[in-house]
Amino acid sequence: MVTKKKLSMLVAGAVISGFCLGLQAAYAHSGHEEEPENVLVVPPEAPGREAFYASGDLYTFLATGKETKQLFSLFNFDVPPGGGPDLHVHGREAESFFILQGELTVQMGDRNNSMVATPGTFIYLPKGRPHSFINNTSTLVRTLSLTTPAGLENLFINLGIPVTDRNVPPPPITEEDLRRFAEEGPNYGLQPIPPGTTLPPTDGLLDFVVVPPGAPNRESFLIGGNRYTSLATGNETGGLFSLFDVSVQPQVEGGLLQSNSKDAESFYVLAGELTFELENQSFVAKPGTFVYLPEDTPYSFQNLGNTQARTLFLRTPTPVPEPSSWLGVLGFGTVLVLKQKQKQQKLASFSNPE
Repeated sequence: MVTKKKLSMLVAGAVISGFCLGLQAAYAHSGHEEEPENVLVVPPEAPGREAFYASGDLYTFLATGKETKQLFSLFNFDVPPGGGPDLHVHGREAESFFILQGELTVQMGDRNNSMVATPGTFIYLPKGRPHSFINNTSTLVRTLSLTTPAGLENLFINLGIPVTDRNVPPPPITEEDLRRFAEEGPNYGLQPIPPGTTLPPTDGLLDFVVVPPGAPNRESFLIGGNRYTSLATGNETGGLFSLFDVSVQPQVEGGLLQSNSKDAESFYVLAGELTFELENQSFVAKPGTFVYLPEDTPYSFQNLGNTQARTLFLRTPTPVPEPSSWLGVLGFGTVLVLKQKQKQQKLASFSNPE
């Protein structure tokens, strides 16, 4: 049986390895003069990104399968009062929610099992598990939706209504809309469950994961003065992803470029500002900014402001180490503290290769 202490060490080691493993690989990229083309930075409110109305909701694409090597798709979606789909099942992907604003009523399993998700709540809905959600309030609900793997965006593209003006309220759902989704949804792995229908079997499927605001009783640990709180582990998602809520403390100096050599890593800034530095540029990510960094991307991030920052930190996919690999994982869990002068010397080598 895995003890709490060992599990804590495992999670901490996995995150640290994602930040420290591959520093030498970062140096190997010193001859590159341009940022990798597939790094994705989406500013707040996602200007210029595709958006669609579906099931009465407004879905704005933050990342699509084409941009993430089909690992995941991410949406920023608004659920107006009364909006949300009825009970259904995804046969191809897991779906996860992080509530940003408002209160969303989420049904998990049958129609009698529901909860009200408030801001800061994270919910993981495994593939094959019936679920639905609805906004039973009089105000807008804003939510991040993560689907793993990617592909659900194709349903919105082909069955949704393109958005031309985000300030216009979503059009009401019509009988024709319901008919089209019922008939064509199965082509995208989406199966509606009409009232009175027997629920599909769930034997052997992963369980729901519900993490309330503040993530009580979840694994939490410090790395370099920043607190990482686990919202979902690779064990809980079947290796699809791991997700952390990270509190980033202000710091005076930046960090050395490092490489996420094994997994893609993504950030969604919730509060404060984070400064990201790649091989040839730096940028400031404000609240609502999404950043996707594919594997083997040398980068660093830090909070150079005066107040605490907060970000979601996503790794996709994430391996599920066996107990025998704990020592190997923790072997890379060494935090390196480097002076600003050393950092500048390394950055100089990136821009002036021999």
